[in-house]
Order: sequence, then C-alpha cells, then structure tokens
Amino acid sequence: GIVSSVSRTNVDCYCRALELQPEHEDAWYAWRNLGMAGGGKIHGNFFTKMDCYCKVLEMRPDHADAWCNLGVIGGGVVNGITYTQLECLC
Repeated sequence: GIVSSVSRTNVDCYCRALELQPEHEDAWYAWRNLGMAGGGKIHGNFFTKMDCYCKVLEMRPDHADAWCNLGVIGGGVVNGITYTQLECLC
C-alpha cells in the first residue's frame, strides 16, 4: 500500500506494526504473515521464517498453522524448548 505518499510492501507493513506494537494481542498475526513472507528486519534485527513462527507460538501455543509451518522448515525453539520437525508436525 501507500503510506504518506511512499509505497510500502506487505513485509514493510508487518515489520512496522511489530516495531510499533510488539506486545499487542494480535501481534502474532503480523509474526505469522512475516514468516510466510520469508522474514524481515525489525529494529535492525533480521528475523527468519523460523524466528517468526517461534514468536507466533510463544504468543499462541495452540496455533496449528504455525506448528505446521515450523515443522515444514525443520523445527525450532519455542519458549526455550527445542522441537524437531516431527514434533512440530504431529
């Protein structure tokens, strides 16, 4: 979309939302979308797909799509616990 006459990508918008309100109750939605888009930079730090899906699961541990997406990319660490690809997909 266009914000203040500047064209912004979806990734730009997800990152900006997370910069402004990282603790918002619906921030998981921006994390999920950012992960599906391949990740992005927030406050100078790059977050990979895996990072994004783990953030979703920290906020919404019952989010089935995020578990599936994390499993598809090989697993990851959620709240300090390492999950394998199989554990994410089961």
